[in-house]
Amino acid sequence: TGLGTLRYAHLFAAAAEVSALGLGFALQTGFAIALPIAAWLAAIAGWSLLTLICAARRHAQAALMHRALASRQKALMEGVFNDSTEGILIADDAGRILAANGAAGRLLEADRSVLIGQSVETILGGLALAAQTGAEITLATPSGRALGLTASVSRSQPVGGDDSNVWIVTFRDESAKRAMEAARDATLHELQATTAAKNEFLARISHELRTPLSSIIGFSTMIGEQSLGPIGNGKY
Repeated sequence: TGLGTLRYAHLFAAAAEVSALGLGFALQTGFAIALPIAAWLAAIAGWSLLTLICAARRHAQAALMHRALASRQKALMEGVFNDSTEGILIADDAGRILAANGAAGRLLEADRSVLIGQSVETILGGLALAAQTGAEITLATPSGRALGLTASVSRSQPVGGDDSNVWIVTFRDESAKRAMEAARDATLHELQATTAAKNEFLARISHELRTPLSSIIGFSTMIGEQSLGPIGNGKY
């Protein structure tokens, strides 16, 4: 790990300092090199070792930071996956479920361990594994409840050097929304039927009253104009 590498670099630095001192002593005693020259050679060797050690420390710290960042990102993604209110299924090329979040188990009324290994098409009422959004499906839960779902399917490639692709299926419960839409459509249809019946009734009444009213209006006009003589004439 990065922490182990950093600890190893510190140990290596201590060992290098001891080695530099030992190198100076060996040059002085074994090769009869003058003390100032031996000191310079030991200093040069120690500087080179320290340069290498500093580089190793920097690499170790960078590796540690990278590992910590990767761990945080992984924890964040797992949190988003598990805390999402929408059901999420991850499936392989054959459509077998590899992972399911808690919302998927709650919506489908099944334990997540039971969903693993099953076919997406079987679980989600024949939903095809093809890139799509807003697919509406209806299925029955184990409790017998009719569940109206809106699902989306996308293709993704996981990070980590694995060349295999996975399918990501997200879905949400829209049973209540569909029930409201159905009630609205039924109310609208009933209102339209009532309006049509009213218009038909008024048209029929208007037609049935038009004939006698026309006669009454015409006779009243004749009397008003005294077409047959003064009012009171027996011809009226």
